[in-house]
Amino acid sequence: MANYGNPMPVARTSVDYGTPVAVGSFNYGSPTPVIETGWYRGSPMGIYETGFDYARMIIAFTGCFPKTELIATRNKGYVPIGDIQKGEFVQTFNPTTKCNEYTKVTQIHTYRVNEIVLLNESLQISASHPVLVLERESQNELEVQKWKVAMDILVGDSVFAGNGKLIDIHSKEVIWHESRIEVLNISTENKLPFIMQTFVVRSENAVDNIITSDSHLTKRLLGVV
Repeated sequence: MANYGNPMPVARTSVDYGTPVAVGSFNYGSPTPVIETGWYRGSPMGIYETGFDYARMIIAFTGCFPKTELIATRNKGYVPIGDIQKGEFVQTFNPTTKCNEYTKVTQIHTYRVNEIVLLNESLQISASHPVLVLERESQNELEVQKWKVAMDILVGDSVFAGNGKLIDIHSKEVIWHESRIEVLNISTENKLPFIMQTFVVRSENAVDNIITSDSHLTKRLLGVV
């Protein structure tokens, strides 16, 4: 059961992704995407409704992982993402060929968040990070690859593993940290998705033709990037 603690202070401004939003001493009006999530009680603002008498406002478009989460590398197997250095080779997943490729890490991005989603009691991931899933198209019943942010993933969803097979989601928990924790993401030379704890996830500098899920939060976040 998620415990969201006390609401964070959030500047009372309209939900507009081009508008700077201040939370505490942080300013999110910079052109570089910065990940933070804010919760506030009783306001009609926000883009994600919950059952906790809160509205959720996402004020950034990227996602990331706690430093201890494991990333697949070429030479050292799975290592904590916090140990990765620029220039190291990590395992990526080509969604077209469904094969693995190794590529260099070109940049490491550090953020601080309060909210983490735990999938299958295995992967800890920030709420807005996209995960590669397989979903059925309502109009033609075809199953296609889509990006879906972690907060929208449901028990019963099928997500891609690094070997191209599917992982069924059997559990999901939302964890709220009263003090922000450091989380990391990477940019890669080939700009393909990479592998975290066997899950296929999107890189910071991703360039792909994968469509996004119709899930509410995913559509609002990835649809404006």
